[in-house]
This record gives sequence, structure tokens and C-alpha cells, in this order.
Amino acid sequence: YYLRKAFILYMQLFCLKLYNVAYDIFVKIGETLKLDVLLPDAHQVMHQNKSSTEWKKVWKRDSKKRVKITHDRLNDTDGTLSIKEFMADDAGTYRVLGYEGEILITVTVTDEKNHWGVFGPAGLFVFALLFLILIAAIIKKMQ
Repeated sequence: YYLRKAFILYMQLFCLKLYNVAYDIFVKIGETLKLDVLLPDAHQVMHQNKSSTEWKKVWKRDSKKRVKITHDRLNDTDGTLSIKEFMADDAGTYRVLGYEGEILITVTVTDEKNHWGVFGPAGLFVFALLFLILIAAIIKKMQ
């Protein structure tokens, strides 16, 4: 999954020179979240918790290429921003901003316990209902 996302991101950013790329990832609580988002022209990474409207700066690179990390479980290695021991409060939206404030990448991170898949809660209910109707039809046909 990460390799596919990384390849798509590489194609969009380096080959096609597109910005404002957005994607979603799902992480289990307690695992390490790895975001391959620290481009050479990235100035800062902002985080908005899923239950907040406030944006918080979690990573910043100054004009002399020095990096400031504002999160105790956060690590910056070779273009990858990692958060150790992912917690529910780490879920939300991460934005990578350039030096002029332009959005380079937006990543929405969801903890897997809150992930319903492609269907969502309502779609899951409809899927279960259709499954029960199919089972009832098979039973009726067998009688």
C-alpha cells in the first residue's frame, strides 16, 4: 500500500511537477505512522486534529535548512516524517506547505478503528441487508 502511494506521489511531484496532492491513509493505534512528504521545497507541516479546527505546526524547516520538530514522538529521516506510537489524537489532516504558504501535499490520516472502508456506516448496513436478502432468496429457492 505504501509503495503504491509513494510511486503515485513520486510521479505526480517529480515527473509531472504537480502540487496540492491529496491522499488518505489508515494507521493502527500504537503503530508508527510514516509520511513520505518532506520534499526539498517543504517549509512546514501543519496538523489539524479530526475534532478541531485549529492547525498546529508539527515540523518546520527554516531558510538555512535547519529543522524544528514540535512533537515529542515525531522523527524526520530522509524525507519521511514518522510519528511513533500513533494515537487517536494524531489522526486528522496533515498539510505540507511550501515557503510561500502554498499547499504541496494534504494527507488525511484515519485510525483503523474508525475506518469503515469504502462503504461508510450506511453502505455497510446496505451491504449487510443485501446479503441477508440474498441468503433468504437462496433458502427459498432450495425449499
